[in-house]
Amino acid sequence: MLCTLCTSLNIFELLNDEGESIGEEHQPTFIALTTSALKGCSLCSLFRATVLDTYKRVMIWSEEDVQNYQDERDRRATTRFVIRATAVDLDKNYAPFEDGYSGLFYLRRAPTDINSNGGKGGANDDVDEDQVLPWLSMSASTDMPTRIVGRAIGAHSDFDLGKQWIEQCIAAHRGCSQASNSELPTRLIDVGLPDGSIEPRLVETKGQQGK
Repeated sequence: MLCTLCTSLNIFELLNDEGESIGEEHQPTFIALTTSALKGCSLCSLFRATVLDTYKRVMIWSEEDVQNYQDERDRRATTRFVIRATAVDLDKNYAPFEDGYSGLFYLRRAPTDINSNGGKGGANDDVDEDQVLPWLSMSASTDMPTRIVGRAIGAHSDFDLGKQWIEQCIAAHRGCSQASNSELPTRLIDVGLPDGSIEPRLVETKGQQGK
C-alpha cells in the first residue's frame, strides 16, 4: 500500500535532464511520516526506518532520542521533509555512477530551499543544521554485487507492493496495458510452488504462446 504522496512519486522526476537532483516535497513532519507508515504505506515506513537508522548510527542515539529530537523539530515548524535523488544513470538499469553509490536522500529542508537554484541544489544546500543526511541506498551490496537494492527483500509486503505497482502500471499506462500473444522462448523456468511441493524445473515450451 502507498499513501497519496508516495503514489504520486516518480523517480524520473527527481532528476533533471542533466542528471541533477530536484527536490520533491514529501511529509511535512516526522509525526506525519510515522502516521502514514503505521497506516500501511510501505514507502513511508522505509523512509521512517532510514531516518531512525541514520540518526542512531551517526549521532549514537537511542531510538527514543531520535524520536524526541524529531518531535522537537516538528514543533519548530520551519522545515518539511524532501526527497532528493543521488546521481543515477537511468540509461543503464539504474547502475550507479563512478562514485559507486545511488539512492535517495530524505532530508528536512526549509520550504523556500527545496527547489533552490532551479532544482540544482549543491552539496551545501542538502546539509541540514545537524549535518545528518538520512540516505536510502539503492546500490549493490558487497555480499551480493548483482543486487541493486541495498537491503534484503522477500517479505510478503515486498511482493504485495510490487504487485500493486504492476497493476497500477497496467491500468494507468497506455503502453504497458497493451499485450499481444507471442511465441514463448524455447525454454522457461517453472519456479515451482511456495510450499515446495513442486520444485523449480526447466520446461520446454514447444511453440506455446503467451502474453
